[in-house]
Amino acid sequence: MMSAIQIVANDFGFGNDVIHWFASIKYWALRTEGKESVSYSRLCRHFMNEDAKANEQQAYVEKKWAWADQWYSLTSKLVEIGTVLPENSRGDFQ
Repeated sequence: MMSAIQIVANDFGFGNDVIHWFASIKYWALRTEGKESVSYSRLCRHFMNEDAKANEQQAYVEKKWAWADQWYSLTSKLVEIGTVLPENSRGDFQ
């Protein structure tokens, strides 16, 4: 016989498809954040020329994207969810 606590706990559980969708959302958010943020301070910005800023920003984006790829890969293996869903994916859950 299931207790009331077990029933409530099961009501808040997520299936693999929902976890896959959440992890994919996080992955795309990390990539977007990497693309839209800067990796240098306001003070440094005044002393850097445009080429240095562009190079620094590109290196930051590449590192952030590599980190997001590694994070998703490890998460995917841990919870067995497969490859990242496309960026514009909508979960078809009930």
